[in-house]
Amino acid sequence: MSQNDIINRIKDKLNGFNGYNTLENKNSSDELVREFIKDEMTNTVKIFKEHLEKFSNLNNNKRLIADTVIKKINTVIESADKKSDNDNFFSDRQIDENQITTLLTMDSNLTSKSTAVKEKMIRVSREIATTNSWDREIDEIYSKIKELGFTVERRTKFITNIT
Repeated sequence: MSQNDIINRIKDKLNGFNGYNTLENKNSSDELVREFIKDEMTNTVKIFKEHLEKFSNLNNNKRLIADTVIKKINTVIESADKKSDNDNFFSDRQIDENQITTLLTMDSNLTSKSTAVKEKMIRVSREIATTNSWDREIDEIYSKIKELGFTVERRTKFITNIT
């Protein structure tokens, strides 16, 4: 898949995303990706909390699980909120085509994974929180959130290592 194909895929979700070929694009594209993840995850927490408010009879174990899911989502939000410490990336220095393609692929994966987590949370919010199926759904969403968090961290490390 070409860089333009990946950029167009990302543009479907992030209006104004232009890739990483210029300093202006590096800064704005990075900001758009990080803001998108934060917004998706903030909406996910909101959906989940609204869902939990319907179930005042959750036992302590399920309440603890719900709190753990919210904490994990908040960790992803905090990670996405951090701009890379690598000032070289956010300078006029050119990064090579392979690095750009890798970063674009990560961005595409992040936008897809963020949306998948939010959509899964919407499905979870339709479940009755006291059922066994809710437990399975929560396990699945927690797994997706962990994967998203890992991908956010990997992207940050990748940008930091571009010098």
